[in-house]
Parts: sequence; C-alpha cells; structure tokens
Amino acid sequence: MSGNDIMITGAQNIEHARWLAVRSALSLEIKGMKRHGRSARVLANEITGENHRTARAAYDALDAHIVSVLGEAFRRTLL
Repeated sequence: MSGNDIMITGAQNIEHARWLAVRSALSLEIKGMKRHGRSARVLANEITGENHRTARAAYDALDAHIVSVLGEAFRRTLL
C-alpha cells in the first residue's frame, strides 16, 4: 500500500462506508447522473427500511440515518 491508500476493516465499518457511498451516489442521481442496475434511491430505501418515492426524500432519510448512527460530523447537505 502506498501512503494515500485507505483500508477499511471490520463488517460494521464496511457497512458504514457503503452507506456513505450510497449517499454520494444518491446525490449524483439527484443532479441527473444515471446508473445501471438498481438506483441509488432503491439502495437508500433498503438501508433506511423506508419507501421514499423521490430521490430527495430518500437522501434526507439516509442522511438522517447516517447522522443518528455515526454522529453529527457525518451530516451532509446537497449543494
């Protein structure tokens, strides 16, 4: 590994990193980017256990879920 690499270990830490990646993908989806396979909205709904019809509502719910588990330092707002 070089000096800029990051290694995430532990099942719980990997799951938390997945949440952050899905939130980032959802942000791009809201801005118009497309992806193949299941949408980021669907993935966010699975994480939160809710069923939001809009990507923005799913983003807000996922962000609230992340903050409740990981803390206020992980709050993000859309630009």
